[in-house]
Amino acid sequence: EEVCDMINKKYSEFLPNLQASEDLMVQIDTVSKEMEALKNCIESEVQQNIHVAVNEYLKLKQQLEKNTMIIKMLEHLKQFHSAMEDSNKALQEKKYVDAATHLEKPSFWHNQQKMLS
Repeated sequence: EEVCDMINKKYSEFLPNLQASEDLMVQIDTVSKEMEALKNCIESEVQQNIHVAVNEYLKLKQQLEKNTMIIKMLEHLKQFHSAMEDSNKALQEKKYVDAATHLEKPSFWHNQQKMLS
């Protein structure tokens, strides 16, 4: 009987400890699952944001390239217009050599050739 009492006493101490450990394991498992779900949610949102940002960057880059080309084209058109005005003015003054010279400026024609290529 003494052995039986001793076993009952040890068991009565062990059972609450076992139950507390099992409860703690359930809580740990629940928190772990919540953390994993949160991690997956954050990763998904970050990936979506990265995708949106990359697409926006590419659109802006294309727009910048387009705008740069337009600005270069407008600069060439401005040079062409100025050369034509200078040539026309010289023609009105009957300065034919000057008129031809305005249209033969190497930098003007070189820029026109670069624009076309």
